[in-house]
Amino acid sequence: MRSVLARGIAAQNSRMMEEFFRNWPFHTKAFLIPRGVDTAKFQPGAAPRLRLRQQLGTPNGTRVVLAVGHVLPVKGHDLLLEAVRSLEGVDVWIAGSLADQKHAEKLRRMAESDGLAGRVRFLGSVEDVAGLHAEADVFVHSTRPDGRQEGCPVALLEAMASGMACIATDIAGSQDVIEDGVSGLLTPPLDAVALRRAIVRLLGDEELRQRLRSGARRRIEEHYSIDREVAAHQEMYLRIMGARGARGSKGR
Repeated sequence: MRSVLARGIAAQNSRMMEEFFRNWPFHTKAFLIPRGVDTAKFQPGAAPRLRLRQQLGTPNGTRVVLAVGHVLPVKGHDLLLEAVRSLEGVDVWIAGSLADQKHAEKLRRMAESDGLAGRVRFLGSVEDVAGLHAEADVFVHSTRPDGRQEGCPVALLEAMASGMACIATDIAGSQDVIEDGVSGLLTPPLDAVALRRAIVRLLGDEELRQRLRSGARRRIEEHYSIDREVAAHQEMYLRIMGARGARGSKGR
């Protein structure tokens, strides 16, 4: 009903445009406007100012896989933990509020199980996300396809803007943001084995990581900056106001 009554609709990814707003009466008032990030706040080369490795006692040489997002079932943190279970020398940091306590307890039990004990850290909400990026080696966004549209994943955009080597599940939203093999890697959803392979591939190939880092930053600068998002919303509002003005003039 909101979509029927709306004069303009800002859809955050191309799947939304195709599935929900392709046909009348929505096709004339839907605009593809993905989210944007502050590319000055999130940029490559930030110093590891949080010193989390020292605070957490992370051994020298240990690789850190980072996930940022509310701890909810849809975020797929359990998939990530399963993917790294057999990977030696790899720790997982999960930053985000414990929005679902029951699910958080399930993850804690996983983190204490064989192959993961002592290697998983739940950081809670972290204010300085840009500083957090500087402490990790790989960023993983392992969202599950749960029948809802994710929109445009801001946590992934911020990591890419910071020049991180990123892996995401191949679902709506992430599909638009990451060009597979160019600005990150996409893996099939719900496939912990494929995710493990992608993590191993990135951690074992410095040249690939560097290439994806550069591609990620370039992708954000060209398509997902906050300035582009603001300009797109302004254009939508002006077009709506123009259409209203034209209809009002005809009625006089």
